[in-house]
Amino acid sequence: MGKLNDILAKFMTLGLGNMWTFYICVIIGIVPVFIPSTETSLLYWSNFIQLIFLPVIIVGQDILGQRSKEQALQDHKRIKIILDKLQRGIQENNQELQILKKLVNQDSLDNT
Repeated sequence: MGKLNDILAKFMTLGLGNMWTFYICVIIGIVPVFIPSTETSLLYWSNFIQLIFLPVIIVGQDILGQRSKEQALQDHKRIKIILDKLQRGIQENNQELQILKKLVNQDSLDNT
């Protein structure tokens, strides 16, 4: 049941968090200016909608935030692996460079 709630909250958060929802809210807010008789019913329904959807959006944001944290942790682990490989490669290159320097020095001493 928890998974279903998470999916529903995520779906509703993504569905309500768009510009079309904003436009609808603006229209609901402007209608009473032009049709004053609708003010009471629109006020009731807008409050009802806020009471229902605000907690859903908060839960949905929390769920989306958790997924972002999990993705960031996975990315951190991958980057750490890559960094370790790069550091090992640098150490190997430095060791090879030292060997080459010794060989060059020995060769220059032998030629003199």
